[in-house]
Amino acid sequence: MDKLHSPDLDVERMELLEQQLGPLIDRHLRWAPREETPFSELSDKEYGYMPKKFSDTAIDSQISLRPKQEPLDFRLIAGEILGVDSESLAFEDEIRKIDGHGDFPESSRCYRTEGWYRFLIRSGLEEEVVVEMKKESEDAYRLSTNTEDNVPAYELETMGRIRTLEEKYGLVFPAHREWYRGIWIAEEDAHSDGQNDYGRIRRLTTSLLHKASKNSQLRFGTNVDSSKVFLTAIYTTVQEYATKLAHKRNSILFGPVGQQLQEEESQDETRHYDLYGKLVKSAYKDPRFTEEIIDIFDFISGGITMPGEGGIANYAKKAIRIAQTKIYGTEEQHESIKKALQKAGLLEKSSGKYIDPDHISESSLQKLNSLRQKFDVVLERALRKGKFVLGQTITIDELKDLHKKYASEKDLPQLQNKRIAA
Repeated sequence: MDKLHSPDLDVERMELLEQQLGPLIDRHLRWAPREETPFSELSDKEYGYMPKKFSDTAIDSQISLRPKQEPLDFRLIAGEILGVDSESLAFEDEIRKIDGHGDFPESSRCYRTEGWYRFLIRSGLEEEVVVEMKKESEDAYRLSTNTEDNVPAYELETMGRIRTLEEKYGLVFPAHREWYRGIWIAEEDAHSDGQNDYGRIRRLTTSLLHKASKNSQLRFGTNVDSSKVFLTAIYTTVQEYATKLAHKRNSILFGPVGQQLQEEESQDETRHYDLYGKLVKSAYKDPRFTEEIIDIFDFISGGITMPGEGGIANYAKKAIRIAQTKIYGTEEQHESIKKALQKAGLLEKSSGKYIDPDHISESSLQKLNSLRQKFDVVLERALRKGKFVLGQTITIDELKDLHKKYASEKDLPQLQNKRIAA
């Protein structure tokens, strides 16, 4: 891969992606008149910095456009689900009452109160299984929260790389600055804030062990090499889809508030995956970079390291247990890489047929065929152990039905995502 990646072409790579990124940002933000946006009650002066639209369409100076989708607000989400003012004293108690507690020992006594986990036992699930489900899903939640601590270092390194290229060649990459500094990072930061807020309320993220993992990951920083422009784009395409799967799978194991928080995070990750995948597709279609994209996919198909793998204590042991519960493992990572291949234009989504580029060398064709063989093989399922395995102990559809019954029993508003997905 390093042979194909020439630093001399970094500017060409960045210029190609810059050209594509501007319109994708506009699509991502879903611009609308101020009165149709989440913070419509705020004046432009109160709203603060206004990102600029990247399309060539002239904007009437009398109309103030803003992003129609802002970063998620956990307290707003929870308040709507519970029908409680998020500023009220009862707000946090209501979350613990509905979703359950996170600070009790693994004993049947922790379920002798009302709440999501007690409801599952009353619905017929074995108490021992519910205890295991609660433990594994909350551990997966903590690990996810720790991986979000990868973002500050990723932003720092990526922005440093962008500014270095700008200064070296006398260029400016405004779309990259906007995306990495204030859009993608802002949305990921909202995930981190929401996860930590919910985790604190349910006492999932208040232990010394969790805080030590957070500090360790912040010290370690990112494990993504931002100096390789296309590798970063492909890695992030895969990683965003993988995170989407992990959030979505784990969400269904939580009570209504935790479920909706992770579900909306999952939808954000889907939008991020879509944007990065389109950037990779633009590079793959360019004859200058087709072989490099194939080479990177061939390299990355052996598996990716998830954010936090280097910094979080006992990461591997935790990841194995999460894989065994079927929240996220080898099969899900395989699916994520395959989805990135589809989004980049190497694999047709509908037919499953592989797409040959117009111009390709014999060596790259061999690598492309190697990729095809890897993704034509059905992975053997990893040996599943443990008292709880999603899809085996209980199916996702069964859990969804239980969520509907629980919401009806607690007279909760119908759960629906009011944020707009691109």
